[in-house]
Amino acid sequence: MAYSNILIAVDGSKFSENAVKRGIELAKQLSASVTLLCVIDFLKIVANAEGEVVNPEVFNIFEDDATLIVNQLAKKYSYPKTKKMTVEGMPTEAILKTAKSLKADLIIMGTHGRKGLSHLFLGSVAEYVIRHSTLPTMVVPMI
Repeated sequence: MAYSNILIAVDGSKFSENAVKRGIELAKQLSASVTLLCVIDFLKIVANAEGEVVNPEVFNIFEDDATLIVNQLAKKYSYPKTKKMTVEGMPTEAILKTAKSLKADLIIMGTHGRKGLSHLFLGSVAEYVIRHSTLPTMVVPMI
């Protein structure tokens, strides 16, 4: 199967940057289009608000960070068929929903490779997406 529409989920970490690097390499080989997606995580915003009503300025900071992340990665790994996108929500659900709405045929993400208790308590966005996606999902480890 040839992939023509690839969604690469990013979060600003070195792990997701590695996924962008590998994803763009693959997209170039396939002449596929790429969408870089950064999710503005509601849980992080609420946690920073400590149960208070979220100040719009706080949200704007998270939104600006997400935009900066996709812009920097698009510039660093320049490819003319790249689109940039930010959405709000829980990363797990937002990635799947965005992939569906964009009619992506492949999702690429990095992984932190947590094990043991940190994996148990923190969970894994990549693992959730793999388990719930109806699309092929490529997880790129740091090597």
